[in-house]
Amino acid sequence: MVVAFEGIDGSGKTTLSKKLYKFLKDRGLKVKLLSEPGGTEFGREVKRLLEEFKLEPLTEVFLFNSARLELYKRIKSLKEEVIILDRCYISTYAYQGYGRGVSLKLLKELINSLPYKVDLDFIFYLDLSPEDALKRKVKRGRFEDLNFLKRVREGYLKLQSEYNFISLDATKEPNSLLREVLNYLKEKLPKSVYNSFPPQNLP
Repeated sequence: MVVAFEGIDGSGKTTLSKKLYKFLKDRGLKVKLLSEPGGTEFGREVKRLLEEFKLEPLTEVFLFNSARLELYKRIKSLKEEVIILDRCYISTYAYQGYGRGVSLKLLKELINSLPYKVDLDFIFYLDLSPEDALKRKVKRGRFEDLNFLKRVREGYLKLQSEYNFISLDATKEPNSLLREVLNYLKEKLPKSVYNSFPPQNLP
């Protein structure tokens, strides 16, 4: 099973990804937590370049897609029962498409051209206003301008129906969000494992 978490910067997706990872791992599941673009050594170098240089939108797209190819190749070799992704291809549509103005048609063609495919069983989108997201951020990066994040959030909301991802209220407490996620995942998790951690008994 592959589970992805999406949202604008500051929405809490990384926190929730880590909580789910720890929760499942503590209960005996073989689980792997990866991120885009940092889920491989090459991806971490891409992340460094993106943070260091002010790049053209299309340059960003090709870097992200190259990192995604290496990540997908890695995922195909994994044996874990659950793979958790902190971001997926939806981020490219939201950030480079709606945020940076790159053609969605082009983005889809590039993403669909990848030789490795990873089917996502669940995509959880943590919805939070850009204003609230920026209040949470101590250090702001280049993707954390208010007007830019407004465009990105609008993109996520438009993409939701097409890609059938699950929207969560990111203003809720992390443990409350984890309970919601576990309720969605229960049909995919082994019953013996799920029965050992009823969602109401979260730490």
